[in-house]
Formats: sequence, C-alpha cells, structure tokens
Amino acid sequence: MTKVILFLWIPMCFFGDWIFWGLEEAMAGFDEERRSIEISFETQQPVSVECVYPVFSEQGSLVEYVNQALTHEATCWFDRIVQKERASKEGWEEGYGLYYELSPVYYHPWLISIFGSEYQGRGAHGCSYYKCKTFWQKKEGAILEVSLDDLFIQGSNYRQWMLDYCEHALKTSGYGYYSYRKELLPELNLEDLDTFVITNKGLMIIFRAYLVGGWGDGPDTITIPYADLKQWIAPQGPLQECF
Repeated sequence: MTKVILFLWIPMCFFGDWIFWGLEEAMAGFDEERRSIEISFETQQPVSVECVYPVFSEQGSLVEYVNQALTHEATCWFDRIVQKERASKEGWEEGYGLYYELSPVYYHPWLISIFGSEYQGRGAHGCSYYKCKTFWQKKEGAILEVSLDDLFIQGSNYRQWMLDYCEHALKTSGYGYYSYRKELLPELNLEDLDTFVITNKGLMIIFRAYLVGGWGDGPDTITIPYADLKQWIAPQGPLQECF
C-alpha cells in the first residue's frame, strides 16, 4: 500500500502554544449546574463509583435534548459499572475507584460539544478513557449526534490531511513521545482522529491516553484552526453554519 505524503506549509503561529491549547482552557467559563451520582460499597474490596455531568439552564429544544442525553449517558454508565463491580469476584487490598465526568466545551444555540473522561484507579495506578459528544440541531429542527465525517466533505482527503497536520505539529514541537529517537516515534492512524470536540479556536483532536504522551500529561490534544480546515468543511454541515 502506498502512503501519500502531503507537503504542508505551516505558518509561524503554528509553533505557538495555541496548537496545544488544552481542554482546561476550553472548558473555562462554563458555570452550568453539575449533578453527581455516587456510591461506595464493598465486595472483595472497597469500591467507589461516581459520575458527574452538566445540566444546561438555557432554553430550547437542543438544550432539552442534550440534557436528556447526558442524564441517560450518566445513569446508564453508573448502573452498568455498579452492577459489574457488585458481581466482581476480584480481591485486592487496595480500593477501586471509577469516575466519569462529562464537561461542556462549546455551547451555541444549535451546536453543543461535550468532553467525557472516564478514570479507573486502584491505589497509585490508574488509566483514563476519553469520550466526546457533539450535538447539532439542523435548520429544519432535527437533532443529531455528529461524528467527524459529518463535519467534512464526503469522499475528500480531509482525514489524511488532518493526520499529517497533527504528526507535523507533534514532530516539530518534540511533544511527548515525539521527543524520543526517530525509531521510537508513535504511528498515528486515521481512526485516532475520531475523538474530538468543537471549541472557539478550532477543532480539537483528543488522543487516547499513552498514544502521543504520558498519562500524567494528558489529555493530549491538538487544535486545528477552522481557517485551515475551510477547504474540507461540509457546505451544509454544522461547522459551516457556525463558522
């Protein structure tokens, strides 16, 4: 299989901190109500489970839909985890904690983007998993949870372009594992782009833990400005309407 390598001209501002503009900055400024479901119990070991999710106070059918979807997501995750852990026969001296938090990253009257982080920890050891959800209300009123492919022109080469863009940023900056020897560099796949959120500054790609950097540094992200993505954006998609 032949891999097509695209030459990218990257402006000097690319090397600024904004390319690695993080989730904390993106989530800052949201003061939505936060609801929590939690429980602690013992089986063969102490177990604690908690899920935190936002409730939007704004009015409208999209907000109502998103509030219901996030409540459903939180309660289903919580019930599934509790049932699984109550039935577990594993025995450990250290307690087991499971935590799932959903946080707003972008809000617009017809577009809402949510970042989700699931953490599983035992003592000093743990791992994280990232889940993102973006909801779009179309002009005719239909509400969809969109994937990356919904944002861009179908049949275009946008995924390869984005992958090359991210790899160039990581290699040029020496970020995370890209500070190691060339033969040890991670190899990104097109599917690694599927976890994303909409932000005010651009499309933020969120890489799974340990893919491009250590767990303590994460979540590892790259934000691609909408101006750079303009040629790929679907004419009737959610990004075209907002940006």
